[in-house]
Amino acid sequence: MAPPAKVDSTVVTKTLSAEIVKICDEVVVISGFLRKQIEYQALVEGEIIPNHVIIDNIPFTCLIDREDIKASDRFIISSLDIICEVSGTEGSFSSDKNTEDKVALQHVEKVVIKVCIDKDED
Repeated sequence: MAPPAKVDSTVVTKTLSAEIVKICDEVVVISGFLRKQIEYQALVEGEIIPNHVIIDNIPFTCLIDREDIKASDRFIISSLDIICEVSGTEGSFSSDKNTEDKVALQHVEKVVIKVCIDKDED
């Protein structure tokens, strides 16, 4: 995070977006973004900057593999959710050179994203 965050000050809000990018025989390819809005107390030259916000867009790709999928089929994304946060924490700690306050340089996390599709019958 730039500027660094005062330790234990981060609040993360996550949203998802995704689209079907390709349908092949037996496979549907989906690409999307996990958008993280990270709000925290930034420490700049010894001064606390409250409510500092950075946005991080993390791309993801997934495959849905089923033998009955045909390249000519049409599908829609029926569900897109974060179903589990495996981990989420501040990381890469250091000390501010002016105040000696402990700061975090990263927010590290792993999430499990569930994507469901339905056949588009239209």
